[in-house]
Amino acid sequence: MASNLNWFIKRLSAMDAKEIPWRVSQTFRYKVESVRFKKQCKVTDKLFNRKYSRLQAEPKRLGLNLRNEFYTLGTSIPLLGDFKYEDYKSDWFQGFGGEGTSPWPMIPSSKLNYRERNDIGDARMNWELNKHFQFAMLAKDYYASLDPTYLNELVELFNDWNDKNPFLWGISWVSAIEIAERCMNWCYMYAFLESALHKEFRKDSAHHKKDKHKNKKSGKNSDSTDGSAVLEANADINNALSEGTSSIPSDDAVKIQTLLNSIRFGVLNMADYISHHYSQFSSANNHLIVEISAILHAGILFDYMPWIKLAESILTREIFLQNYSDGINKEESQYYQTFEMEVLALDLRLFKINGIEPSKSWDKLLRSMSRYISNNIGDHDEILSFGDDDDGRIIDFHGGCNHFKYTLELMSLLLDEKYTELKLPTNSDNPDVISVINSNSKSNKKSKHKHAKPEKEIPDTKTLDVITSDSQDSGPENINIFSSPISETVLWLFSKEDIIRSQEKNYYRRSRSITRPEGGMTVFMSGGYENIPDILIGIDHAPLGYGSIAAHGHSDALSFQMFADGTRIFADPGTYIYHCDTESRNDFRRTCRHNTVCINSADQSEMMGPFLWGRKATCTLDGFTNTEDIDEVMATHDGYSPIKHTRKFTFKKKEGILLIEDWLTKDNEPFVPDESHAAVFNLLLGEKASVSLAEENTSSEKDDFNNNNSIPKALTSKFSTYNFNSVTGIVTATIEFISGFGKISFTQKDLSTEYGIKNPAPAIEASIISDHTITKICITRK
Repeated sequence: MASNLNWFIKRLSAMDAKEIPWRVSQTFRYKVESVRFKKQCKVTDKLFNRKYSRLQAEPKRLGLNLRNEFYTLGTSIPLLGDFKYEDYKSDWFQGFGGEGTSPWPMIPSSKLNYRERNDIGDARMNWELNKHFQFAMLAKDYYASLDPTYLNELVELFNDWNDKNPFLWGISWVSAIEIAERCMNWCYMYAFLESALHKEFRKDSAHHKKDKHKNKKSGKNSDSTDGSAVLEANADINNALSEGTSSIPSDDAVKIQTLLNSIRFGVLNMADYISHHYSQFSSANNHLIVEISAILHAGILFDYMPWIKLAESILTREIFLQNYSDGINKEESQYYQTFEMEVLALDLRLFKINGIEPSKSWDKLLRSMSRYISNNIGDHDEILSFGDDDDGRIIDFHGGCNHFKYTLELMSLLLDEKYTELKLPTNSDNPDVISVINSNSKSNKKSKHKHAKPEKEIPDTKTLDVITSDSQDSGPENINIFSSPISETVLWLFSKEDIIRSQEKNYYRRSRSITRPEGGMTVFMSGGYENIPDILIGIDHAPLGYGSIAAHGHSDALSFQMFADGTRIFADPGTYIYHCDTESRNDFRRTCRHNTVCINSADQSEMMGPFLWGRKATCTLDGFTNTEDIDEVMATHDGYSPIKHTRKFTFKKKEGILLIEDWLTKDNEPFVPDESHAAVFNLLLGEKASVSLAEENTSSEKDDFNNNNSIPKALTSKFSTYNFNSVTGIVTATIEFISGFGKISFTQKDLSTEYGIKNPAPAIEASIISDHTITKICITRK
């Protein structure tokens, strides 16, 4: 009870004076809605707001590429936590990840407590099933094949969901952002189904329209993506609709028309609901952008200008509030950055193909964001990721995709430069072509790429605009990021002509090493040296997170992670879970779980709840240099005030050596840890590590550790060596605790590389006995 009261007080303190009356008004609205919808009804039964009764859907405004030749036909989507879709595809109330077997209850959504429900499970996992990626995918399958199997499955699932999930009842209606993602998937479901009614006409007319679309002149330059060919093709189809041209079986046509009527009601009702419940004030993070994007999608689909204008206004405001000018999202999570980038790309695409020009500053900021994400991807497609990561996405017409790759493809088609190769599939008759390229895996395709030469020297300077420069002359061109064919979802959003034009754009020249002072991230990268793996290092000297609650931040100031030849060597612990198993939710965010210094087993920032922080550590960047041979960065944080922690990373690229120096000070004087202020340097290794201890330890200790029967508690030599299997052979990481350390302990800690899944990984805890420590990490390839 005391902890709940403390949380409530802290949550109130995170609000400004205007937020509290808004919260009160929202509570009153929920009560009114509970009374109105006390008698259960479907969201597809009728329009709940009569002012939308004259609105009719115009799916051509969504600009789908209805001539896409490269697609797969499938009925399964990936669920979180390694649950199998086929086992749960209509189990809408399943309590994934909980200790019990209870389903989510059928009670009014406003009264449903979904947080910390160990008795049921994690609401985030349940929502993955109820966002309805599968509905849009099945509609796409039917449009592409006209196989009634897909239509019948869609009808069965759609009707079952609506029968069992009455409006504002149950787990599917408790969160506006989840409703928003469902609304957007329903918009695309509508567009595919409506187009399927006239599929044969489209096929017959494609040939005589081909040259016209290919050679159509535009007032825009060749690098622009206005979707004119897509819109004109869709206009032809809608003309055929008015003439009654259709050859699909009449019973299928009836099913489709019935679905379209229901979807129309559903989209309008959901968009109207979101328009009264979108996130504001301290909760206005990525949730707000997604919610407003759903309003935009509905506004575009129904050509409803009040929603379009509302969306354009809020999105243009929020894109600059929620992102730093150097291209880093203020959530301080690479995953949440690409999540927001995806929805902003979908929005920008809709604006452009419907002749709406948002502020030109959109392009500039999105370009910086895309460049930053590109710099977080190594030569083997490995990806750096700090902060929360719940594997979310907005749309998925394939049934799984590499989200980073897909997002950069969207940006490559919308902006004036590209970040991936935009390679078209080569065999439209072989669905395996796309099955491979759209693999729903965060791990990378371990193909070996050419190595770029080291960058030229960048002078040490305190001028931040020089440090953050992304000049096209600043580094070698790397065109091997995600070189596999383009994601299927993108192929349905952009025409082949759009993609071919964008292939001619300049490829962003990815810097080998960069820092972002404002956003607080540094990336070291090297490659092409004999017997030295290709190394990618990420260093966090960022603010904790966005806004007063910093919902998705981790207490990881001055932590780092490292990949070698695409293999994870030093790991960020990941996220694992959100809404149940609170102990694990907290544990994965704690300082002691990250590769940084922890004092007194305390956190650098004050954790007040699963998505709430109190006192926050502040980081300052003290210096950054980048030369052909050596990169350095130094930063300080005050999370243990009055004790301050300063850390310097020195990366000797040609030798594969990372030196880490740590200083502890108190009131500007050296501080030596003691019994009352014990300090530990924590290291979490990658899941593929196999340990080989130094010769000073007995062979039995080595064997016991590898067999996980017994873990040695100390290492007198202060050496340890780990081997990792990679695509290039064996990568060896030798860790030497050179000075300032006492006892070195070996243990195991949980590592989560996918949401809802955790596994033990080797970890080291090095006790600090001096105000200054030096650690040397040497990476070699056998």
